[in-house]
Amino acid sequence: MHVSTVGAFAYCRQEGVSGDAVCALAQFAIRCVALSCCFWFLCAEDVQLFRHPAVRTEFYQPQHGTLLGRPPQGSGRLRRNRIWLRKRLGGLCGRGDTLSRSLSCMPGSCNPNHASCLPAQSPRADGTPGLTVPQRQPLLRKRLQKLAELQLRPEQVLIRDKLGFFLGVVNLCLSAYWLGASPQTFYKYYTCKAVVLYGSRFYLYKSKNWHYYMLEFCYFANILLLLEVWVFPNSPTFHKMVFAQVAGPLTWSIVALRNSLVLHSLDKITSLFMHISPALVCWAWRWYPDPTKVKFDSMSAEQLKAYNTASWWDIGVLSMSTYMIWVVLYYIKVFVLSQKNVKEKGYVTLFQHMTKNKKSLFARIVMSAPEVLQPVVYMGIHVVLCWAASLTAMLWWHSKAAHTTFLIFCASVSAWNGATYYFDIFARKYIKSLGMEPAPVKKVE
Repeated sequence: MHVSTVGAFAYCRQEGVSGDAVCALAQFAIRCVALSCCFWFLCAEDVQLFRHPAVRTEFYQPQHGTLLGRPPQGSGRLRRNRIWLRKRLGGLCGRGDTLSRSLSCMPGSCNPNHASCLPAQSPRADGTPGLTVPQRQPLLRKRLQKLAELQLRPEQVLIRDKLGFFLGVVNLCLSAYWLGASPQTFYKYYTCKAVVLYGSRFYLYKSKNWHYYMLEFCYFANILLLLEVWVFPNSPTFHKMVFAQVAGPLTWSIVALRNSLVLHSLDKITSLFMHISPALVCWAWRWYPDPTKVKFDSMSAEQLKAYNTASWWDIGVLSMSTYMIWVVLYYIKVFVLSQKNVKEKGYVTLFQHMTKNKKSLFARIVMSAPEVLQPVVYMGIHVVLCWAASLTAMLWWHSKAAHTTFLIFCASVSAWNGATYYFDIFARKYIKSLGMEPAPVKKVE
């Protein structure tokens, strides 16, 4: 793999790389990441369509009614969403009342004096007559037409995906080179990407009612890692706790959740980044700590020994303390405080995603319990699996070769999953999703 070759070559020349070269590399990488995310912000058809509060209300919040139904999902949604909206522009008679009210009465900004916030033919607060349904329909059609025009043309989607693929390859090369040339500063590149990618993910997921995904343990572990490298770099206890959680369950999630190296997809590449980049930072921080952050010279002999040694108690017990804090907070937030809110507003959580496949063993175990106890069973299985995965970090801590081999294995799994996606799923659906017919193949004589 050419990326591995670049990384190996850079590693061999590690001592010859100047600080100015690394700084220039960092600036170039940050610009590439920023360009990629800005492009996605401007061109992502899902955000352009569903960030409209009224559309989000009608499509994703069942308590407001489903007058137009749920928009098509899947890889072909770009073309189908455009057709789906336009088919309904002329068939809104008798149904425009609630929809126009939703278009004008956005959540948190409803004006009770606005005509469309009132029932058909009902008077305003000032006593003047309100608008009837037929009077509201032209405005409704105009607004829906504008929403339909926001959809990208097939040519724009092709350009976006090509640029996304290109920037994905550039990011791989930069990551491999940086990790080989200056592993002790790789956390700086990770931090820059984390801020941009997680910010863009929250923006996208919020528009789709998926933002409860960002309460999961994976994001919590990333926060712990950022706290270690920037706030508590000299804490032996925090160092070992973060190592156990990142090198254990977070890295194993690449295999368990089938993360895929799909370079043109911002969502898939962010999911992979969330798991593999912290693992690489943890590897670099364990074997090549930054001397400007970790002050070994100022540590006593006991502190130095505590920083570089770990016991089963440290990895298997102490590391679970931070994890259990997340478990308690997550359970209270998702299954107690926000349970009603999640159901009413149609928010999507990982619990729903993991239990919807009735054929999986995990879902069968959880769903076999009484409905009241299903969240408890779900979190119990989560605790057991994460604890078992964290125990494997003991081996990675004491063996650089084993740790490196494990990371290569996880990266290979993600590459295989990406290849499977491209050739088994993506290739068959991509051209069809754009509404284009494949060009005839010329015979070679």
